[in-house]
Amino acid sequence: MTRLAGLAAVVLALAWLPGQTAAGALRHWVTVGALPVLVAWQGRAAPRAAWAWLGLIAWTLVGLVGHPAPGAGVAVALAQLGWLAALALGGQVALPALVPWLSAAGALAALPGLAFEGGTFGNPDFLAAFLVGTLPATAAALPTHRGWHGASAVVQLAALVGTQSLGAFVALAVAAVAWGVRAGGAPRQIALAIGLLVAAGASQSETVAEHVAGRRYLGEISLQIIKLHPATGVGPGGWHRAFLPAQAEALVQQPDQADRWSNAYHAHAEPLQAAAEQGLPGALLLLLPVLLALARPAPGPAWPTVVAYAVLGLVTLPLYMPGAAWLAGLAVGATLGAPDQAAPRPLRGVALALALPALLLASSDLLADRLLRRADEAGDGPLAQTAARLALRPAPALRVAARAHLPTDPAAAAALAEAADQREPSVEGHMLRGQIALARGDFGAAEAAFQAALAVHPRLFAGWFGLARAREDAGDRAGARAAAARARALRPADPRLRDLPR
Repeated sequence: MTRLAGLAAVVLALAWLPGQTAAGALRHWVTVGALPVLVAWQGRAAPRAAWAWLGLIAWTLVGLVGHPAPGAGVAVALAQLGWLAALALGGQVALPALVPWLSAAGALAALPGLAFEGGTFGNPDFLAAFLVGTLPATAAALPTHRGWHGASAVVQLAALVGTQSLGAFVALAVAAVAWGVRAGGAPRQIALAIGLLVAAGASQSETVAEHVAGRRYLGEISLQIIKLHPATGVGPGGWHRAFLPAQAEALVQQPDQADRWSNAYHAHAEPLQAAAEQGLPGALLLLLPVLLALARPAPGPAWPTVVAYAVLGLVTLPLYMPGAAWLAGLAVGATLGAPDQAAPRPLRGVALALALPALLLASSDLLADRLLRRADEAGDGPLAQTAARLALRPAPALRVAARAHLPTDPAAAAALAEAADQREPSVEGHMLRGQIALARGDFGAAEAAFQAALAVHPRLFAGWFGLARAREDAGDRAGARAAAARARALRPADPRLRDLPR
């Protein structure tokens, strides 16, 4: 079991292909498809707290009844199955034997990150979240193996600095303080000094203040959503769908908040995301294993890793980042531990019944991702529509198909864009519908679409630019000049402004 966990960490570090759009889908397939099948096949007992995440999966599947975009909810359930498999495997690992694997995985993830931004993760935040899971293990190995693990620590820290992830820095600092306070003696004094330095630096940083303000704003919107749906939430995968109208209403009440707008697809806080999407019961089921692990400090790097991911989960969603989610679940399982015995036969059957369909769904989603990349590069509308039929979240593929059809069949492009927005409304979707309507000469529909985008994103340059064009083409010169003035105020040096009326 330990070798399987170690190999999984190394595979997730490499992921074979660079770039988030390629490797992200592959990592997702590994964590929610292949690894759950392997763990279920092993048939070992899991920590008792695994029942909470199993209950969360069941709650997620119940929430799909009547869901307007069930594929998005299925994607959430698959992610949760990946957490559960990692937790079950973590309960069976021999932690001292796992530490060298994690140190190696951290170095392999970090080395490409020194060469190009984000490394094989494509996204610096994804890389930072992965290193949050490997650095505590690397640090634990330093007292006895300074050579290789020392080099690994240097490489990981250098890559982490390159990501400029404030959340990761703070998470690791808090974990170091927690470990030092628990250890006592000189480590406690060092840990407290680290804590004071981090706190002093954070209090003086304008960037930290900006991030805190943004997270607070998203938190306020999330709390509004939770108040409206405290028991059931808005449905798994539905945060962004609920965010857009909630934000539009908030901007009517507080127009000065427009500068803080973000086209956010998640709450940047795991507990708020879970409560908004799956109600307070879902948030409780999510947090229960983590809270139990936090309450059980244990020797070794697993507990500090849980602390780090718990802190990181307050400002982002590590459990939804392929790679980081696996390490987080593994750390929770290793902290809680499990009996060294086979799982009851009925439970093993349940595990396989969940894992095998998940592998098929994850494989379909991976194939859809590959087809969509080709369709987007080639402008191939039919291939994008095939990708949409295979994908759990078809909206992005439908929008690619709409753009591909626009030059030759504007009516089909409009239908595809509308179908995408019905599944997952977004600012991008409003803008695409506006552009298609503009190309078709339907200026009223174009104006309505651009205004829908601006209702939730008042500082969107492309929205004001498109609105000015739509109004000018419709003969509304005064309205076009007003929209053009807003566009100029946002980007006074943009060369496209010369095409707008003054």
